[in-house]
Amino acid sequence: MCGACFGGRDHSRFYTFAEADVTIDGVTIQNLTFGALVRTAPATDRVWSNIGIGYKSHFMSQLGAGSVLLHLRVGEPSFVIFNPLSDRFAGAQKARFKVTSGHIGQRQHFMDRMAIGNVTVDFDGAPFLIDTGDSDIKITDYSLLKKINSEAKKFTPSTAPDLVIVLDGMSVTVPGNVWLTSSGSVFVHSHNGHNMLGLPFITSADIIFDDDSQTLYVSGGNQGFNSKPVSV
Repeated sequence: MCGACFGGRDHSRFYTFAEADVTIDGVTIQNLTFGALVRTAPATDRVWSNIGIGYKSHFMSQLGAGSVLLHLRVGEPSFVIFNPLSDRFAGAQKARFKVTSGHIGQRQHFMDRMAIGNVTVDFDGAPFLIDTGDSDIKITDYSLLKKINSEAKKFTPSTAPDLVIVLDGMSVTVPGNVWLTSSGSVFVHSHNGHNMLGLPFITSADIIFDDDSQTLYVSGGNQGFNSKPVSV
């Protein structure tokens, strides 16, 4: 909870539920309910909403979506497809994920290793979450983080080798200039106790969460799209 968000302070805001008919690419979802976060200071109000794509989220349940495909790219067309057609899964790497216990279950994946050039960092099945809200890769283990960032110091964005992430036995290649930018390595320490794969990982492949079968699919992002943006 942010202490500056209440009592007339700089971040003053309130959270309320909203309901509206929403049309996405010609498909209308009637009486869609979602949470709206309204910031009341500074004077120009801004509104955010928690239309989330987490495991069996309220939003996805309202769509009738049991799966979601993320094709997110920097500087290129990006797509989010609910209930993608099954041919998008053909030939893709896949692995089952677990769901954490609690009021809000989270998809949990397990890291085998990461490799930078000839240097391999073993994670021995450490649990990771995947989150579009993170612009970095968060690691809880200081020793592993130090090993990765020590290797990163040997390179610049133009000379950095690809980063290979092996998650649940599936390999994803993150380009050198994506994991090592002009601002430095994208690897940072996690302060919330969770290892987290953010946008550097997500933008390097197509990520498909099939919540009905609790399966994660990972495929290259170069194929054309032949499924509708929303299937309800």
